[in-house]
Amino acid sequence: MERKKPKRGGRHNIQVFTDDIVAIRKMRISRRITRDDAGKAIGVSGKTIERIENGRRNISDERLKQLIRRYRYTLEDFRNIINGTMELPNLPARSVYNKPHTPRKEGRKYQKIISKEARILKSLRKLKGLTRVEAAKLCGLSRSVIDHWENGRVNLPQTRIKTIIESWGCTMNDFDYLLSQPILRDETVEKCQTKLEKLSIEQLMAVSALLNTFAA
Repeated sequence: MERKKPKRGGRHNIQVFTDDIVAIRKMRISRRITRDDAGKAIGVSGKTIERIENGRRNISDERLKQLIRRYRYTLEDFRNIINGTMELPNLPARSVYNKPHTPRKEGRKYQKIISKEARILKSLRKLKGLTRVEAAKLCGLSRSVIDHWENGRVNLPQTRIKTIIESWGCTMNDFDYLLSQPILRDETVEKCQTKLEKLSIEQLMAVSALLNTFAA
């Protein structure tokens, strides 16, 4: 009599809940993002996101980073959530589908929300010495689209970031590095310039003396 072969105990039959999986699920729920929307950001279905969150499917490092960016967090936030130094609101999963109503006058069209990703996009454009017109031509878009992204009038599609920055001669490593930094250099320089213009001669002399100590 032929013996039946036992089923193989693959990953799809075993639930493995790791700290990073628990953290990524909390991040999604905290932003009230559905699994379907999360899946679109990395090119998979909502069911695949469900299997990842249930510990039934592995996720690559690259796709994990894409999800973190889609949830509008940084890699540092992700690590802090895992080690417990950053807490997220303990929302029930069903809250994702019970989004509070936002009056139209307070919607995206009337309120600028500039994400860090959009700020980094602007920094990389300036780093390459590109005007918005030049940057738009390189990635096959109109200047108005670049304007809207940088000014926070329209959400920056996470799925297009890689294509855009590579057309400017940058890499995702450049993007991820800036994403992990607490401040952006060009923004800080602009803020300093604005404040310097308001200082008196005596104050400028004091600032100049201080800067000379750093140069030395």
